[in-house]
Amino acid sequence: MPASKPRKRSRSRSNVRRQSKVWLAVGGVVALGIVAGVLSGVALTNNSTPTAAGSLSYTIPPDPTPTALPVLDVQRGTDPLKVLFIGDSLTGSLFASSEARGFRPLMVNAMKASGPVIAVEGHRNGGDTADASKLTNLGSYQNLAIVELGTNDYNVTTIDDFTTDYRAILAQIVSTSPDVRLLCVGSWQQPDRGAAYDAVIKSECEAQGGVYRSIENLQVQESLRGPAGKTGVYGGTSDDFHPNDEGYAAIAKLLLGAIHLS
Repeated sequence: MPASKPRKRSRSRSNVRRQSKVWLAVGGVVALGIVAGVLSGVALTNNSTPTAAGSLSYTIPPDPTPTALPVLDVQRGTDPLKVLFIGDSLTGSLFASSEARGFRPLMVNAMKASGPVIAVEGHRNGGDTADASKLTNLGSYQNLAIVELGTNDYNVTTIDDFTTDYRAILAQIVSTSPDVRLLCVGSWQQPDRGAAYDAVIKSECEAQGGVYRSIENLQVQESLRGPAGKTGVYGGTSDDFHPNDEGYAAIAKLLLGAIHLS
């Protein structure tokens, strides 16, 4: 019996060594599997196309294409282009260095480059849309009408009343100029102030087949307004609210971009 004990211990150590080898082999396989999985994950991250059937991949979607804004197609014909402007003090070039530097005269001069233009305008400095609805002698059979209203309605006119007044103005224009093309300009206000009015302008204008342009992205740029207290400008002494020459030029450029004369 004492002689058999060492043989039992010897067989035990041999079994341990064999088991250790087995576990090392299994561990190696597991480790290789983990490494392969990591490398596979890296490959899936860097490749946008699958490399084998059943493999996973992810393709980064392209940036969305900006939706192009609608443009008015205005037929000039052989007669002079008849253009109507209705608005408030912005239409009247208030606080530009001269009346000619307002967006309205700039637009008319630009349109004259392709032919004669007969422009009619009506505006009310400080007037709201209800005031503009009282304008008269605005002509008839216009080819193009630029309507710039809503700025002075903030905190003065309810949305319901504004909708009624604005709709009536557009209807009046269309009734005297059945083939007119309408370009409706948003309010010169901070977005949080003018948004509700701009929504009405856009909706009512498009209901009449017109095109809407927001100018809020220009209004928020301080370099396009004022400065206040500048004398010698058109209409008196400037404030920090109305456009300056650069602001009026930016408005003219934006609106001209909405018109295609053919």
